[in-house]
Amino acid sequence: TEAVRFMEQHSTLSILACVKPLLQTVDNLIKSNESPPSHETGVVLDGLAFDEKHPLASNTLNFHNLYISYVNRDFGATKYYTEKQFKHEIQTWILLDAHWIRTFICSLASFWIYRRTYDDQWLEKGNELKAKMKIWTESSEWNFVQLFHLLEAEGYFSKKQHDEAKISYDKAIHFSKKHKFIHHQAISCELAGLFSLEIGQESQSLGYFTQARKYYEEWGAISKSKSIVEFIQSTCSLRSQVTRC
Repeated sequence: TEAVRFMEQHSTLSILACVKPLLQTVDNLIKSNESPPSHETGVVLDGLAFDEKHPLASNTLNFHNLYISYVNRDFGATKYYTEKQFKHEIQTWILLDAHWIRTFICSLASFWIYRRTYDDQWLEKGNELKAKMKIWTESSEWNFVQLFHLLEAEGYFSKKQHDEAKISYDKAIHFSKKHKFIHHQAISCELAGLFSLEIGQESQSLGYFTQARKYYEEWGAISKSKSIVEFIQSTCSLRSQVTRC
């Protein structure tokens, strides 16, 4: 884009380091042929390697790798990038407007890692970040209440409080729709579907997955929309009904 070319010409590395990973993340969500990030290749941004000498660039790219790994449901990469995110977290005004999304994704990742490892530190971290999201919610309910309810649902799911989890997932979906955040509707429906599948409610999970696929597609995340169908085909007994979703 013109803005990226301008930043490249003027060597504004700090801003460029925030923008280019964002563009790559968007490409990954849209393009079905885009490869997920590999945690074995190191930190690379358009062929340029970044290390601790460029902490902003490295940290920003790591978070976008974490985001894509989580969205693609790549557990190994999600755990790797989450650990790295916590280890090398930095504080800078440039990332101020991104604190909420980092809090949200890192909390989701932490709860998922806990459910796979049963390592209590991950449950504690998920709850710690959920508490921070509650503060964001108190400052702007319209923007954040649906995210808080989704973290609440994931926390209940992690503690096997299934009735409470179901209520919170549905609240997340409801407020996402009410507040017109279609991408929040999409991820809320997807995670509710995964929860329902885990507790043996396959017919209910199909309904959630149907909605998730629709909302991701409407949002423009074509690759992610297609991956939901592929997930059902490969993992559920619902595969015979997949054309309906």
